Amino acid sequence: MNKVVLGISGGVDSSVAIYLLKNMGYEVIGVNVVLYDESKNPRSCCSIEALRLAYKVAKKFGIEFKVINYSKEFKSGIVKMFIEEYLKGNTPNVCVFCNRDYKMKVLFDYAKKIGAYFATGHYARIGNFRNKKVIMKGIDEFKDQSYFLSYLTREMVESLILPIGDYTKEQVRKIANDIGLITAKRSDSMDLCFLDNDYRDFLIEKGNYTPQEGYFVDKYGNIIGKHKGYALYTIGQRRGLNIALGKRAYVVDIIPQTNTVVIGFEEDAYSSFIRLKNLNLFVELESEFEGEVKIRNVHKPAKALIKIFKEHAEVEFEKPQFSPARGQIGAIYIGDYLVGAGIIC
Repeated sequence: MNKVVLGISGGVDSSVAIYLLKNMGYEVIGVNVVLYDESKNPRSCCSIEALRLAYKVAKKFGIEFKVINYSKEFKSGIVKMFIEEYLKGNTPNVCVFCNRDYKMKVLFDYAKKIGAYFATGHYARIGNFRNKKVIMKGIDEFKDQSYFLSYLTREMVESLILPIGDYTKEQVRKIANDIGLITAKRSDSMDLCFLDNDYRDFLIEKGNYTPQEGYFVDKYGNIIGKHKGYALYTIGQRRGLNIALGKRAYVVDIIPQTNTVVIGFEEDAYSSFIRLKNLNLFVELESEFEGEVKIRNVHKPAKALIKIFKEHAEVEFEKPQFSPARGQIGAIYIGDYLVGAGIIC
């Protein structure tokens, strides 16, 4: 099997991935998966500009190029999930589930149909841990995207190739420059392809959310001000609160049932403990072990004691971590190996 189905988005990473895969001897089939055909932001991976660039890069390399429109399914799945989770007072990381159920699933299903591997331009690697093929952190710690792959299925990981995980972003841009790719200087695409502006505007317009004033309260329940509507805030938020308490204030909890936003100081935003639900484990794990847990994409994995139970995991950090948010993913690592993940609850 020397065929590989590569997701190409019109960005520099997937463009260089074509070059690397061809050098590895693969016959590359480029697929552009359109997930949100209403996008007007040129930085979106689903924009007309992205599609135009993907086509041009595929033509330059002389590879087969296909476009698969999965917008209908995406809107009824990921976009709906995004809205529902925010209205529950959570901070969802929908990109993780988009990869498993939509974007990368489309590539995986097509590759399986034609007897090929599939690949993406993520900054992550594939390795072997306890005789299982697993995802590893990319060598560029500032661009590592293994977190976004933490809910792939074991079957998907088995046929996945990640050609740029052994390179830094700087090296990838240099390769693109050296071989004259038109995407060499293109800005990175935004995480949420369906947001043209602020997520709050999206909630109001697409989620039919009508903001209603409510109360900011402190951790004791004392009223300290008024807010514009609970869903317009996220746990850990500091800017835009417009309340003066003498020192920096943060959102530490959101209670949709009472339209209440709980405010605390920096020390109140730290936590040493989180619980994870809906576990996705890539290998068999001990009931208790030491590892690292990453609680959002820009978070540096933190040392922790992890306890695995039948329906959930409990994480006790060596040092308190800033603002774990319900709905975000807790990705579990042993060394560079991504061994599992759960949803912070």
